[in-house]
Amino acid sequence: MGAITIRNFNDVAKERLRVRAAGNGRSMEAEARAILEAAVANPFEGMNIGQAFRQIGREFGGVDLELPSREEPYDRPVVFSDEWELEREQYNAEVAEKRAATKKNAA
Repeated sequence: MGAITIRNFNDVAKERLRVRAAGNGRSMEAEARAILEAAVANPFEGMNIGQAFRQIGREFGGVDLELPSREEPYDRPVVFSDEWELEREQYNAEVAEKRAATKKNAA
């Protein structure tokens, strides 16, 4: 275990540390150790990424998602914009032309 020295520690802060340590039934050294360990502790230690995200979500009040029904399938395609729809139609037309040309050349 390492040791540290804190120089120029404010007298007011030292007195507050002494009072806090006495209130917790510890020495000033033990109280300072507890404060420092809490300050640098990893709050996600021992958690997988899913648990860590859940914990973060709880700290911000959680997430309320409205999920669609699984019984009724969504029968319409998702359209992001009119331009995207036009690009998709052009791409499909180009693919159809290439397939037709490939079939014609193969015959």
